[in-house]
Amino acid sequence: MSMYGAAAAVERDDRAGLHLLLNDLYESYEDFPALLTAMSYVTLDRLDAALALSGDRAVSGEESRELAQRLLVGANSYAITGTASIHAAAQRLDAVRRHDTVAAIQEVRTARAIVSDADLLCGATALLTATIGVWADRAGEDRTAALRGLCLASLTAA
Repeated sequence: MSMYGAAAAVERDDRAGLHLLLNDLYESYEDFPALLTAMSYVTLDRLDAALALSGDRAVSGEESRELAQRLLVGANSYAITGTASIHAAAQRLDAVRRHDTVAAIQEVRTARAIVSDADLLCGATALLTATIGVWADRAGEDRTAALRGLCLASLTAA
């Protein structure tokens, strides 16, 4: 719930709520790289859902590049962290997409030398929020309503 709740706070520009939810997430995981990797899996789930809306048609290389650019621009537009932490989240997402958990965890170790844990968590949240936005847009849903649905679904699944 806190991951989707944090994304909802980003979408609503609720900085106080965002920081409370991110603090809750940070404290709920003993292993910070595992937390960021879990966020990558959640982000990948929404990315796969967005791509599934293309139907049986395979996404071209050009469409993939455009989508990646849209996600990075969208994540940066929330202005909750710097570009380095968003790019780190994108690299982790790519590692998870390739089923390379070792690379995802190594990316966290490398990124921690450059940016703070708080910024890495904000970068992962910004990328998740942007990905949910793309999914909602492709589904023709309001972003806030889509986030509300994800929050409620995660509560009933728990």
